[in-house]
Amino acid sequence: MTAKTIDPVDVLLLRIAAGAGSALDGELSQLDAGSWSALVRQAVAFRLGPLVAGAIDRHGWSAPGEAGNLLDCDRREHTLRALSQLRTLAVLAWRMSELSMDHVVLKGGALVMTQRPGQPVLRVMRDLDVLLSPGDAARLHADLLRCGWTVPPGYLRDTDPGSHHLPVIADPENGNLAELHVRSTKARWAGESALRCGLLSDAIAVSCLGEMVRVADPEGNFLHLLAHATLNRPFDPGPQFLADIAGLIAGGTIDPAALAKRAQALGLGRALGLSLGLVDHLGALPDKQWRAEAEPGSNALLEAAMHAMLTPQGRDRELRFHDDIADSKSAARWLLTTLARAFSPRAEALAAIAGREPGDPLRYLGYPRWIAQRVSALARAKFDPEIKRDMDKADTLRDWLSESPEKGI
Repeated sequence: MTAKTIDPVDVLLLRIAAGAGSALDGELSQLDAGSWSALVRQAVAFRLGPLVAGAIDRHGWSAPGEAGNLLDCDRREHTLRALSQLRTLAVLAWRMSELSMDHVVLKGGALVMTQRPGQPVLRVMRDLDVLLSPGDAARLHADLLRCGWTVPPGYLRDTDPGSHHLPVIADPENGNLAELHVRSTKARWAGESALRCGLLSDAIAVSCLGEMVRVADPEGNFLHLLAHATLNRPFDPGPQFLADIAGLIAGGTIDPAALAKRAQALGLGRALGLSLGLVDHLGALPDKQWRAEAEPGSNALLEAAMHAMLTPQGRDRELRFHDDIADSKSAARWLLTTLARAFSPRAEALAAIAGREPGDPLRYLGYPRWIAQRVSALARAKFDPEIKRDMDKADTLRDWLSESPEKGI
């Protein structure tokens, strides 16, 4: 497998995310306007615009006008969105309190709610993730639907019994999305139940616009972010995962030895070691206590993890199709399955493209574009060597992270 060199600008983005800070002063001072623009565009694409803007302000880095303007626009947009999402979270907290439901807000929501008061919100959230018991999640979902919340076009309307969350639901007031989780991760694994129970039992109560909401404690949130980032497609959350765990490390509230012991018990020992090794490789862990828990790893292993983090966000369809082709083990079977899908598109998929409701017959106006997207994605999945390279790296990482030593990098 031919190695693909990581763009130095992308490495800088990973180092900023990992918290390298003032160690980057010299390198950033030498960037030309084109490289600054490339760095900022990547930051915005990976939902790190506000974090990079905050780092520029904090360290006094000098970004040229065009790059600075793009970051200012991105920061304003996400500041307003974060305030709106807090309003949605307060509504959810009030309703869960009324219904006497035990819950915990995960990932980005917990990070935002536990930051120091008065700080700008640097963590971009696509949606709000709330973990409840299966019964409470179903009751709350039905209650919200009765109150005018909706499952937006483009999302499955029928509950998948095997899913880790119910269908995504949108706040009628502002369109913000929420996922009501019944499991902590999509993957089914031996440590899931222990992590889920720990998240619920150790949750911290905080105020959100006058309502009390329970959020994941720092150690539990770290472990959940770790499981989410490594048990499915490795490091699929991208550089935001680095920024999340680097922020938790810098917060100074987590005992690294206790975290490592708990990660080992959950089957996340290698995932933690590699992730800490990656932070150290890119930005340097704060002290020898954290470095004692890091997995040094080979350069190839660290490179593979960085490649995985930098996979373009729009490549999900191609990667999924590549998996389908590999699993079919027969070109004829794959072709028949593909043709069957081509003549039976999901109503939600067509509706999302056409800008219609799933029940609207005019959703079929999106059919030509849907076909074009699938043909293009299938072609890339079958013939693009970069897709195969990405999948091979992901498979090798997954084998290593699973603590099954049959394969290595």
